Amino acid sequence: MISCDDILFFIEVVKAGSFNKAAVTLNMTQATISRRIQSLETGIQQQLLIRNSRGFILSTEGKELYNEFKDWGSDLWNDLSEVISSKQELKGTLKLAIFSTSILKILLPHIHKFTQKHPKVKIITRIINKPVDLIRDSSDLVISPMLPNSEVAKVKVIFRTQLKLYCSADYIATYGQPKSVEELSKHHLLKLFAEDGTPIEYYLAKHKDSPDKNQLVEFPGSLYFRDATFSDLVIKAGHYIILGIPELAREKISAGKIEEILPEYSFMDLNFYLIRYGTVNNPAEQEFIHFIETIFGKWQKS
Repeated sequence: MISCDDILFFIEVVKAGSFNKAAVTLNMTQATISRRIQSLETGIQQQLLIRNSRGFILSTEGKELYNEFKDWGSDLWNDLSEVISSKQELKGTLKLAIFSTSILKILLPHIHKFTQKHPKVKIITRIINKPVDLIRDSSDLVISPMLPNSEVAKVKVIFRTQLKLYCSADYIATYGQPKSVEELSKHHLLKLFAEDGTPIEYYLAKHKDSPDKNQLVEFPGSLYFRDATFSDLVIKAGHYIILGIPELAREKISAGKIEEILPEYSFMDLNFYLIRYGTVNNPAEQEFIHFIETIFGKWQKS
C-alpha cells in the first residue's frame, strides 16, 4: 500500500537535492528517509531516483511524480493551518533573531499580515552577525546562514542561493570592469569571514554552464567585513566589488544602482537556516514558523 507520507518524503528529498540535506530538514536519519523512498518505489513499481556517486538523479518517472505533487505538501499545510488558526486565538511572545537587515527585508513587506491576524502575539526582532546560542541569548527562532553549536537545536533550510559579484557604476568608471575571473586580481574585492571567524581568502568561481571552467580564486584586497549589513554602504562608496545575494540584488540592478560582475559565475553557495530549540509546543510559534517558511518559499520562487 502506498503511503502519502512517502510521497512527501520523496518531494522533500528532491527539493533538498540530497538525502543528507533532507535529513536535516525533516529531522530524521538518512537511513529512514532512504527506506521510505524505497517503500514508495516498491509500492508504485517504478524507480524514482537513480543513485550515483554524487547522490542521485531523477528518473523519467521520478520527474513526473515530482512535478505532479511538488506543491502538494505546502498546499496541505496551508489548508490545515487555516483550519487550526481559525479555531484558536494565538497569543504569547516570540523572540526572533535575524542575520543582517538584508534578510529582514524579505519578511518586512509581509510580517504585518501575521501581526494583524494574530494581534496578541508579540514578535521581538533583533539583528545578529554571529552564531546564536538559543538558550543564552533567549531566542525562540533564528534565521541565519550559520549553524548553531548545539545538538539540541532543530535546523531547517529555508533558503538556498549562490553569491555573485556586484559593484556600482562609480566603481566601473574609476577602476574599470573585470571581463574574466583572471582579471579580478587587478581589482578591489570585499572579503568575508567563515563561520569559525577566520577570513576567507579563496573562493570557488563556479561557471553556470561549464564546470570545466570552475577555478579557485584568491580575492585581492585587505578589507574584511564580519557584518553583511554594511555591504550596501561599501558598494555605494564606489571602491569595492562585493559578494551579494542575487535574489536581493535584482531590484537594485533594475534601478541602475548596481551592476553584476561576471554574471556567468557564482562564488559561494549559501544556505539560510531556520533554527529553533527542541520541540515546538507553542501554537503561536508553530504558526509563525509556517509563516516564515511560506514567505521565504514564495520569495525564492518569484
